[in-house]
Amino acid sequence: SEMTHAPRLTMTDCLTWTPDGEKAFADLKTDLMSPPALGLSNMTKDFTLTVDKKHGFYSAVLSQTHSDCFKPVAYYSQRLTSLARGLPACLRAVAAAAAAIMASASLACYCPLSVLVPHAVTSVLLRSKTLHCSPASTLHYHHLLLSFPHITFEWCTVLNPATLLPMEDEGESHDSLAA
Repeated sequence: SEMTHAPRLTMTDCLTWTPDGEKAFADLKTDLMSPPALGLSNMTKDFTLTVDKKHGFYSAVLSQTHSDCFKPVAYYSQRLTSLARGLPACLRAVAAAAAAIMASASLACYCPLSVLVPHAVTSVLLRSKTLHCSPASTLHYHHLLLSFPHITFEWCTVLNPATLLPMEDEGESHDSLAA
């Protein structure tokens, strides 16, 4: 707070560091160099987007491989639309994947993108009819999720970074193709 209330400093003025200031600066540098600090995206590498939906929200982690491990590039979380919150679990996963792909589009920039979701998103979309979505919503999801050649989907059955820690009351058993 002293710097904000002190007289204006010029480029030639010396800044005197206090021991507290030195420690705070060292702590800041350490925190920025340690996980879960975000990495810079590398457009020559493929992206991986892990997506999950929980309590009416979706969460997603956009990452890239770095020395045999995934380094997060961006975190996304947002409330699903009221329409999406009322859908069955598999269709909520479709809506969450669509929202996460739209959110990450500015960073992924048409680079190869592998989307890890806990449901069979492509199987749900490729069925001839879904009773829970309007034709316009179905067309929107088809266009966004299935028409781009750089996006591939994988059914992620293990705990992914987007799920963080599962709650006890989650994980209703179901058949994705029967929804």
